[in-house]
Amino acid sequence: MKVLYFKILFLAAFTSFLFVNCESDDTEEVIVVVEEEEEDPIDPFSLEREDGGADAVNILTEDVYTSLTIELAYVEGDRPKQTSLDSLTAFINRRAYKSGGITYTETVLPSSAISSLAPIGDNDVNALEEQYRTQFRSDTDIAVWILMVNEDILDDDTVDESVLGYVDTNTRMVMSIPNMITEGEGTIESGYDGVESTTFQHEFGHWIGLVNGPSDDPVHGPGEHEGIDDEGEGTGHCKVATCLMYVSGNNPFQEGYISRLQNGFLVELDALCIADLQALGGK
Repeated sequence: MKVLYFKILFLAAFTSFLFVNCESDDTEEVIVVVEEEEEDPIDPFSLEREDGGADAVNILTEDVYTSLTIELAYVEGDRPKQTSLDSLTAFINRRAYKSGGITYTETVLPSSAISSLAPIGDNDVNALEEQYRTQFRSDTDIAVWILMVNEDILDDDTVDESVLGYVDTNTRMVMSIPNMITEGEGTIESGYDGVESTTFQHEFGHWIGLVNGPSDDPVHGPGEHEGIDDEGEGTGHCKVATCLMYVSGNNPFQEGYISRLQNGFLVELDALCIADLQALGGK
């Protein structure tokens, strides 16, 4: 009995060993591969469609961006005057901190790029920017885009002969060459060069936060800085008649505006505007 019992136990154990090993041999190794989802590429225009002035702090300070790139887009023959660009650079350096410097890049558009769309409306400007803009913000550089338009510009489907230039996003400016030519013909003191130069600086002022309404003004309350029109609405411009950001009616060059041009076509900001810029981190 003892011998038989031992044999039975041994046989049971051996059978279990075989069963376990056979089961192990039949097991397939399963490798699970988890693929990471690819992130959609960032649309470079997604950061360039904010309201004018939304990047004021980014342009004025070095908290994020230490340099500035200005891209000029124009048809052959419509390049801005070099004196205008030089005075714009001087204006920026007087008010903004950009130790990495200011760089200009130029994109010459096909001759029909603008004329085929004339008169130029907002949708046309969007299409031109999306097709031809090449410079966008990077880790340490913020870029802006300036379009020179030698055709009529529309305002609500009506040709607007009074607008010399405008800023309609945080990094886009449009300049009207025909309207600046007309204005320059009536401006004995400086002619076209002075009008173009001053318009560049005035519109750049909107990029750096001038002149916001009372709710966005970092320093001043209602009626203290922003001009008020005949209907009691804010003009989006300075109320001081000797300031770069002042307008009279729809024409920023009335009331002797051009006659106040200084050397190199530099027009001064008044104390109210400078206080706003300093509150935002500028000089």
